[in-house]
Amino acid sequence: MASGRQRDPRREAYWRRMLERQRKSGLSVREFCTREDLSISACSAWRRIVQQRDLEQQPRAVASAAPAFLPVVLAETGGRDAGGRITIELRGGRTMLLPASMPPEQLAAVVRAIENLSLDREAA
Repeated sequence: MASGRQRDPRREAYWRRMLERQRKSGLSVREFCTREDLSISACSAWRRIVQQRDLEQQPRAVASAAPAFLPVVLAETGGRDAGGRITIELRGGRTMLLPASMPPEQLAAVVRAIENLSLDREAA
């Protein structure tokens, strides 16, 4: 934790149980916290803490892992489509249509976000 305090494994285990119970309950955070007499702000804070700790525990990608992006080859097929869009084929046969004016950095961020979502769904 940024505050320099020691982690309390029992407290973390408690909040992990509470967060899991809330998720399984189907109730909103507010409803669950009211029912369980928990602080909504503490619940939200612990959700962030647990997510961060879980991210810290994930193994780092190794250099031999498959590249996040494959090389892109632009083929001239009469220029961009009639709407001035770029077509990108994603994993699983999905297609993305984006404005041709989209900056490359923004395009990269969009593709990364979508690909990460699909990986999360595959893992679930």
